[in-house]
Amino acid sequence: MKFSAMKISRDSRMEKQALRESNAPAASDDSGSLREQVQIRPQCCNVLESVVMVCVAWTTKWTLCCNIFSANVSVGELSLPGDLLLPLDTQEDLALLDNSMRQDKELQEQFLRFLEIACGRDLKTTVWRMLQSIFSNHLSINTTWTGVGDKACFRDLFLKTIVQRAIRKNPATQDATVEAIQVNVTRYLNRASDREGGKRRRTAERDPQLTP
Repeated sequence: MKFSAMKISRDSRMEKQALRESNAPAASDDSGSLREQVQIRPQCCNVLESVVMVCVAWTTKWTLCCNIFSANVSVGELSLPGDLLLPLDTQEDLALLDNSMRQDKELQEQFLRFLEIACGRDLKTTVWRMLQSIFSNHLSINTTWTGVGDKACFRDLFLKTIVQRAIRKNPATQDATVEAIQVNVTRYLNRASDREGGKRRRTAERDPQLTP
Protein backbone atom coordinates (compact mmCIF):
# COMPACT_ATOMS: atom_id res chain seq x y z
CA MET A 1 0.00 0.00 0.00
CA LYS A 2 2.86 2.34 0.85
CA PHE A 3 4.47 1.68 -2.51
CA SER A 4 1.19 2.27 -4.29
CA ALA A 5 0.69 5.58 -2.47
CA MET A 6 4.19 6.70 -3.42
CA LYS A 7 3.58 5.68 -7.03
CA ILE A 8 0.34 7.61 -7.13
CA SER A 9 2.02 10.68 -5.61
CA ARG A 10 4.84 10.47 -8.13
CA ASP A 11 2.42 10.05 -11.00
CA SER A 12 0.46 13.05 -9.74
CA ARG A 13 3.60 15.19 -9.67
CA MET A 14 4.52 14.07 -13.17
CA GLU A 15 1.06 14.92 -14.44
CA LYS A 16 1.26 18.37 -12.87
CA GLN A 17 4.72 18.93 -14.39
CA ALA A 18 3.47 17.81 -17.80
CA LEU A 19 0.50 20.10 -17.46
CA ARG A 20 2.74 23.07 -16.66
CA GLU A 21 4.99 22.28 -19.61
CA SER A 22 2.02 21.96 -21.93
CA ASN A 23 0.67 25.33 -20.73
CA ALA A 24 3.97 27.12 -21.18
CA PRO A 25 3.95 27.09 -25.03
CA ALA A 26 0.31 28.07 -25.01
CA ALA A 27 1.11 31.21 -23.02
CA SER A 28 3.92 32.00 -25.43
CA ASP A 29 1.58 31.54 -28.35
CA ASP A 30 -0.95 33.89 -26.72
CA SER A 31 1.67 36.56 -26.19
CA GLY A 32 2.86 36.15 -29.75
CA SER A 33 -0.69 36.48 -30.97
CA LEU A 34 -1.09 39.72 -29.03
CA ARG A 35 2.09 41.13 -30.52
CA GLU A 36 0.88 40.25 -33.98
CA GLN A 37 -2.42 41.98 -33.26
CA VAL A 38 -0.60 45.12 -32.18
CA GLN A 39 1.36 45.07 -35.44
CA ILE A 40 -1.72 44.39 -37.55
CA ARG A 41 -3.89 47.05 -35.91
CA PRO A 42 -2.25 50.05 -37.67
CA GLN A 43 -2.63 48.22 -40.98
CA CYS A 44 -6.32 47.68 -40.25
CA CYS A 45 -6.70 51.40 -39.48
CA ASN A 46 -5.05 52.30 -42.79
CA VAL A 47 -7.36 49.95 -44.66
CA LEU A 48 -10.37 51.43 -42.86
CA GLU A 49 -9.28 54.96 -43.75
CA SER A 50 -8.92 53.94 -47.39
CA VAL A 51 -12.40 52.44 -47.39
CA VAL A 52 -13.83 55.65 -45.88
CA MET A 53 -12.07 57.78 -48.50
CA VAL A 54 -13.44 55.61 -51.30
CA CYS A 55 -16.95 55.88 -49.85
CA VAL A 56 -16.64 59.67 -49.63
CA ALA A 57 -15.41 59.85 -53.23
CA TRP A 58 -18.28 57.74 -54.50
CA THR A 59 -20.76 59.78 -52.47
CA THR A 60 -19.44 62.96 -54.07
CA LYS A 61 -19.68 61.44 -57.54
CA TRP A 62 -23.18 60.20 -56.85
CA THR A 63 -24.29 63.66 -55.69
CA LEU A 64 -22.81 65.22 -58.83
CA CYS A 65 -24.51 62.63 -61.05
CA CYS A 66 -27.84 63.30 -59.34
CA ASN A 67 -27.39 67.04 -59.89
CA ILE A 68 -26.55 66.51 -63.55
CA PHE A 69 -29.48 64.16 -64.05
CA SER A 70 -31.97 66.51 -62.42
CA ALA A 71 -30.60 69.42 -64.43
CA ASN A 72 -30.62 67.55 -67.72
CA VAL A 73 -34.33 67.01 -67.32
CA SER A 74 -34.83 70.67 -68.17
CA VAL A 75 -31.67 71.74 -70.00
CA GLY A 76 -33.26 70.85 -73.32
CA GLU A 77 -36.32 72.88 -72.33
CA LEU A 78 -34.30 76.00 -71.50
CA SER A 79 -35.58 78.55 -74.02
CA LEU A 80 -33.86 81.92 -73.84
CA PRO A 81 -35.65 85.07 -75.03
CA GLY A 82 -34.98 86.34 -78.53
CA ASP A 83 -31.91 84.86 -80.19
CA LEU A 84 -29.83 84.66 -77.02
CA LEU A 85 -27.21 81.96 -76.70
CA LEU A 86 -25.05 81.02 -73.73
CA PRO A 87 -22.53 82.15 -72.83
CA LEU A 88 -23.73 85.72 -73.29
CA ASP A 89 -21.35 88.06 -75.08
CA THR A 90 -22.70 91.61 -74.71
CA GLN A 91 -24.21 93.81 -72.02
CA GLU A 92 -27.36 94.12 -74.15
CA ASP A 93 -27.80 90.33 -74.13
CA LEU A 94 -27.23 90.29 -70.37
CA ALA A 95 -29.84 92.99 -69.79
CA LEU A 96 -32.37 91.16 -71.99
CA LEU A 97 -31.92 87.87 -70.14
CA ASP A 98 -32.02 89.56 -66.75
CA ASN A 99 -35.23 91.47 -67.48
CA SER A 100 -36.87 88.34 -68.90
CA MET A 101 -36.06 86.33 -65.78
CA ARG A 102 -37.46 89.04 -63.52
CA GLN A 103 -40.85 88.59 -65.16
CA ASP A 104 -40.86 84.87 -65.97
CA LYS A 105 -40.86 82.47 -63.00
CA GLU A 106 -40.75 79.44 -65.26
CA LEU A 107 -37.57 80.75 -66.89
CA GLN A 108 -36.14 81.33 -63.41
CA GLU A 109 -36.67 77.70 -62.46
CA GLN A 110 -35.31 76.42 -65.76
CA PHE A 111 -32.20 78.57 -65.43
CA LEU A 112 -31.79 77.49 -61.83
CA ARG A 113 -31.77 73.82 -62.82
CA PHE A 114 -29.40 74.62 -65.69
CA LEU A 115 -26.90 76.14 -63.26
CA GLU A 116 -27.01 73.04 -61.04
CA ILE A 117 -24.85 71.29 -63.65
CA ALA A 118 -21.98 73.59 -62.70
CA CYS A 119 -22.01 72.65 -59.01
CA GLY A 120 -18.53 71.78 -57.75
CA ARG A 121 -16.78 70.47 -54.64
CA ASP A 122 -16.24 73.96 -53.18
CA LEU A 123 -17.52 77.52 -53.50
CA LYS A 124 -14.79 78.82 -55.80
CA THR A 125 -15.19 75.98 -58.28
CA THR A 126 -18.98 76.31 -58.24
CA VAL A 127 -18.97 80.09 -58.76
CA TRP A 128 -16.39 79.97 -61.53
CA ARG A 129 -18.20 77.17 -63.41
CA MET A 130 -21.56 78.93 -63.16
CA LEU A 131 -20.26 82.29 -64.36
CA GLN A 132 -18.29 80.64 -67.14
CA SER A 133 -21.50 79.04 -68.41
CA ILE A 134 -23.29 82.44 -68.41
CA PHE A 135 -20.63 85.02 -69.39
CA SER A 136 -18.23 84.93 -72.30
CA ASN A 137 -14.78 86.16 -71.33
CA HIS A 138 -15.46 89.36 -73.27
CA LEU A 139 -18.58 90.05 -71.20
CA SER A 140 -16.78 89.13 -67.97
CA ILE A 141 -14.16 91.78 -68.73
CA ASN A 142 -16.96 94.31 -69.11
CA THR A 143 -18.72 93.36 -65.86
CA THR A 144 -17.81 94.09 -62.25
CA TRP A 145 -19.59 93.61 -58.95
CA THR A 146 -20.34 97.33 -58.57
CA GLY A 147 -20.45 98.32 -62.25
CA VAL A 148 -17.51 100.71 -62.33
CA GLY A 149 -17.56 103.13 -65.28
CA ASP A 150 -19.51 101.80 -68.23
CA LYS A 151 -19.31 98.17 -67.12
CA ALA A 152 -22.32 96.03 -66.18
CA CYS A 153 -23.15 95.84 -62.48
CA PHE A 154 -23.49 92.24 -61.29
CA ARG A 155 -24.72 93.34 -57.86
CA ASP A 156 -27.91 94.84 -59.31
CA LEU A 157 -28.75 91.92 -61.61
CA PHE A 158 -31.65 89.62 -60.82
CA LEU A 159 -29.29 86.96 -62.10
CA LYS A 160 -27.32 87.39 -58.87
CA THR A 161 -30.26 85.99 -56.91
CA ILE A 162 -30.55 82.99 -59.24
CA VAL A 163 -26.82 82.27 -58.90
CA GLN A 164 -27.04 82.46 -55.10
CA ARG A 165 -30.01 80.08 -55.06
CA ALA A 166 -28.19 77.61 -57.32
CA ILE A 167 -25.10 77.74 -55.11
CA ARG A 168 -27.14 76.90 -52.03
CA LYS A 169 -28.77 73.95 -53.76
CA ASN A 170 -25.35 72.32 -53.94
CA PRO A 171 -24.72 70.24 -50.75
CA ALA A 172 -21.05 71.26 -50.77
CA THR A 173 -21.86 75.00 -50.81
CA GLN A 174 -25.28 75.17 -49.19
CA ASP A 175 -23.94 77.21 -46.24
CA ALA A 176 -22.15 79.81 -48.39
CA THR A 177 -22.64 83.35 -47.09
CA VAL A 178 -23.54 86.35 -49.24
CA GLU A 179 -20.12 87.84 -48.48
CA ALA A 180 -18.26 84.70 -49.57
CA ILE A 181 -20.24 84.52 -52.81
CA GLN A 182 -19.48 88.19 -53.50
CA VAL A 183 -15.75 87.65 -52.97
CA ASN A 184 -15.63 84.74 -55.44
CA VAL A 185 -17.78 86.48 -58.06
CA THR A 186 -15.62 89.60 -57.80
CA ARG A 187 -12.42 87.59 -58.21
CA TYR A 188 -13.78 85.78 -61.24
CA LEU A 189 -14.78 89.01 -62.98
CA ASN A 190 -11.61 90.89 -62.02
CA ARG A 191 -9.36 88.15 -63.40
CA ALA A 192 -11.18 87.87 -66.72
CA SER A 193 -8.60 90.10 -68.41
CA ASP A 194 -5.89 87.56 -67.56
CA ARG A 195 -7.71 84.65 -69.20
CA GLU A 196 -7.61 83.56 -72.84
CA GLY A 197 -4.09 84.91 -73.33
CA GLY A 198 -4.78 88.38 -71.93
CA LYS A 199 -1.93 88.34 -69.43
CA ARG A 200 0.57 87.08 -72.01
CA ARG A 201 -0.59 89.71 -74.50
CA ARG A 202 -0.10 92.56 -72.03
CA THR A 203 3.34 91.21 -71.10
CA ALA A 204 4.32 91.14 -74.76
CA GLU A 205 3.15 94.74 -75.21
CA ARG A 206 5.26 95.90 -72.26
CA ASP A 207 8.38 93.95 -73.20
CA PRO A 208 8.38 92.14 -76.56
CA GLN A 209 11.74 90.50 -75.72
CA LEU A 210 10.08 88.38 -73.00
CA THR A 211 7.71 86.79 -75.52
CA PRO A 212 9.09 83.47 -76.86
